[in-house]
Amino acid sequence: MRSIILLIFNVCFLFPCVAQRQSITVFTTEQGLPSNVTYQCLEDNKGFLWIATDQGVARFDGKNFQVYGKVQGVSDIEIQQLVKEKNGRVWIRCYNNSIAYYNPVKNSFIDITRIAKLLHIKAIRSLSALPEGGMQFDTESGSFQYIGNRDSESRVRYSTNSMFIIQANRDGTEFRYSLHQDQAAGSRIDLYLTKGNILLGKRSFANLGKELKCYVNEQKLYVFKGKSSEMMVISGFDQSLSSLKANTYNLQNEYYIHNFTDRYLNIFQRQKDPFSGKDIMKINVYDKKTYAYLFSLNEKVIAFHMLNDSKGNLWVSTIDSGLYMYRKPSAVTQCLQAPYNRVIFYSVAKGDGGSLLAGNEKGEIVEWTDGIQKIHQVKTVNKIEWQRNIRFSQHKVFTFSDGGVFVNYEKEIQNSLLGGHVESKVVMTLNDSIILSGSNAGLCQLNTVNETIAPLTGIKQVVTALASMDGEAVYIGSTDGLHRYSMRHRTLTELNLTDPLLKERIVSLCVTQDNLLWIATATNGVVVLKDDHVIGHIAEHEGLSSNNLLTITTGKEHEVWIGSSLGVSCLHYALAQDTLNCQVQNISTIDGLTSKVVNQLLYDQGRIYVATEKGVCLLPETVAVPEIKVRLTGVKINQRDTVLLNDYSLKADQRNISLQFAGVNLYGYFHHIVYSFDEGKNWFPIESGTLNQGLDHGESNLWVKAVDVNKHISGSILKLHFEVATPFWKTWWFWVIVTILIQAGIGYLLYRRQKRQEAEKKKVELAKAHLASLEQQAFVSLMNPHFMFNALNSIQHYINNQDRQNANRFLTDFALLIRKNFEAAQKAFIPLEQEMENIGLYLRLEKMRFNDKFDFEVIYEKELDPDDWMMPTMILQPLVENSILHGIMPSQIHGLLQLRLSLEGDDLLLEIIDNGIGVENSRAMKQGSTHKSRGMELIHKRLHALSFFSIKELKLVYTVPYVNDRNPGNKISLLIPYDLHQAWGKAQRDIER
Repeated sequence: MRSIILLIFNVCFLFPCVAQRQSITVFTTEQGLPSNVTYQCLEDNKGFLWIATDQGVARFDGKNFQVYGKVQGVSDIEIQQLVKEKNGRVWIRCYNNSIAYYNPVKNSFIDITRIAKLLHIKAIRSLSALPEGGMQFDTESGSFQYIGNRDSESRVRYSTNSMFIIQANRDGTEFRYSLHQDQAAGSRIDLYLTKGNILLGKRSFANLGKELKCYVNEQKLYVFKGKSSEMMVISGFDQSLSSLKANTYNLQNEYYIHNFTDRYLNIFQRQKDPFSGKDIMKINVYDKKTYAYLFSLNEKVIAFHMLNDSKGNLWVSTIDSGLYMYRKPSAVTQCLQAPYNRVIFYSVAKGDGGSLLAGNEKGEIVEWTDGIQKIHQVKTVNKIEWQRNIRFSQHKVFTFSDGGVFVNYEKEIQNSLLGGHVESKVVMTLNDSIILSGSNAGLCQLNTVNETIAPLTGIKQVVTALASMDGEAVYIGSTDGLHRYSMRHRTLTELNLTDPLLKERIVSLCVTQDNLLWIATATNGVVVLKDDHVIGHIAEHEGLSSNNLLTITTGKEHEVWIGSSLGVSCLHYALAQDTLNCQVQNISTIDGLTSKVVNQLLYDQGRIYVATEKGVCLLPETVAVPEIKVRLTGVKINQRDTVLLNDYSLKADQRNISLQFAGVNLYGYFHHIVYSFDEGKNWFPIESGTLNQGLDHGESNLWVKAVDVNKHISGSILKLHFEVATPFWKTWWFWVIVTILIQAGIGYLLYRRQKRQEAEKKKVELAKAHLASLEQQAFVSLMNPHFMFNALNSIQHYINNQDRQNANRFLTDFALLIRKNFEAAQKAFIPLEQEMENIGLYLRLEKMRFNDKFDFEVIYEKELDPDDWMMPTMILQPLVENSILHGIMPSQIHGLLQLRLSLEGDDLLLEIIDNGIGVENSRAMKQGSTHKSRGMELIHKRLHALSFFSIKELKLVYTVPYVNDRNPGNKISLLIPYDLHQAWGKAQRDIER
């Protein structure tokens, strides 16, 4: 394998790990690297990390590796060198001496080896970027420079005779050097000032020792003297040969190999492992400006290269163990020394003298003062040692746990009324001498002066949280929600009954300076109260990392800190007219927290102390949120790869696109992508990083943003524009064809129209037949035998009582009604006035029959002229009968039946209103009856049939006219279209013709 040859020339190194680096992340083939053999890494201007391996070059965005091989333009998969040009272009040098640069538009590499072959240049040993742009390639016989963005525009400058270019000046002159090795007399370096092939000056440095190695970096010539610890740096090439400066520096170690970064000079030192006896190599890091020693890397892997990225992380390429990332130290610091940095802590407090106290799972209170760590053991009797809370009062330390309440770590304070230890879950300092303690058994009051504790009356709830605004009213969180306890009256108010949000299990409470009560719940985020009313609810949808909270505390003004099982959330809020606006910043282990589980928070002088499952952390006043930029890494149009652009002009059939995105952040903050097609009004997630979309014709604007692991949405937006061409059916020649087809189709449409008219005629005839059938049924229903029987009984009643006057009147009206009904039955429509006359006769008969049980009245709108309207025959009598029999008669009050006739627009509105028992009460009375009103069914069928003759549907609308439980009444509304009679008559005439 060719990497073995490299090992022979470069030797294997082992390096130690730097102590101040907080964490190390290792990337191998399991995480996506093409190989664990990595030679070098490089950060480009877009934030990507490029890694040279023996199986191609990989590009890393912090989450995924994209591998480039022969398919992507890399002629040899073993990559030995990576260089970034001044303009950001990335170059690679392969084992087979091929050279290529990355083209971001095509997302592939462009090989320029053919240019070197034209100049008969072979065996390129190194690449370097020119300060003014372009690249320099050094070979065994000299240097040549490649300048330009495209092959056709490139200019080539080269030197031969083993002369290597140090710097090319704008006036056409060049500084060059040559190395002459002499084992006997000592080696010599010659420096030249040339212009073209003309030598303008020469300066030599002789007797430099044996086995010199020369390297150019940033217009300086570095000379390493064999295996010694001396390094000579020659600078000043921007002036003249006489002004050159040569300084010698003594390194910490013997030189073996090196590499440069923008800040560091890294020297590899060969050593013997005292345990295994194997050769190892550590990396000593020097400042590249002062050459002062900074630190060493000491980890037992075979290293080859080190890079410091723009964020302060170190990346070490290894030959057999992949890529190592030494993360920049976090702003979050660990407060406690080992082994307490790995222990579960439940409480944290600041002492009177500024000391930090933290209670853990082992019954210990760890005190940290000016770098000195002291341990206090609280000796509980029942072995329940979780120290949940620490409070200072009266110059004493009080500790609270499930195992009891102790003062100054030694003395247990027992229940002064019942005796025995007092279990404590939560506490609250009420004033300078009173501390309240809550548990499963209720609420207790601790007097810190005389060191006594006793239960408070009136509380049976499980106490899980405590807070107070004024010292008199205490808010109590419980498993069933929120309560308010009066210290003066010893009474409890159940606030959980006032709002569903206050019924959740509460884990912690706090009060901010503006007297807002903040409630941390176990499963539903944060609820905010003002004057005991809910004004806000903040949950995962608003940006919280989790709805499952553990603790909450106040910070500076308009700031609240929240702890959960997924880290810490800092909530900045503003209150305007009882409207709460919040911004959430989440902090998790990726930011430096030692554990996601946060048990308690303490705010003190702008800093937050965090008690976690792995020690106690100190958060700075502000934690920076990374700005993650989204990059387009792949585009497919109709399943074909295409170039990467920000603006696309597509054909009409190129509507199916597949876009691949990367959120570039080498820390690993990136989580997923969100996108919007409506300029940011609505955002949708892309979990996989690939968006498959069908575009509409015309213009589309796609916005893309990144979301980090803490749910922060980046402010940086990637904007893409797509314009899909108009389809062919909008072209002129298409419309010529369409015109011809339309003309040909007109004849067909005329034919279809004739057929449709015939079908419509048949439809009207069928409707007429259906209407005639309904009319016949209506006629029969009008002569309802029950009505005739009841009417004759009424006449008989009057005769038996010798009431001849009423008998004659009833008989006359009855005969007249029967005659008019028979006459009306012969017609489909009758005048409105005649219909109302028939209804009046019917109502008089019913009124007499029911002994004046009800009154009736007919009300005409002033603008209504009855002579202008024709009514469908006998459409109202069944409706009036229904109101009397089923509404008024079952009622216990005197009935009133109103018939109102008015205009609604151009149409006639008929309304029948009664004060009876109403539809619902009538149904309740008939519950269980199988009788079905045939008359009303016929009315609905008839109205449906008549609807065929009008553009408006005829239907009955039922409403309740009165607000009365026993007599809500019933209102039936029927709208008669103004054109109904004319349309019916026209249909009749059409059929007759």
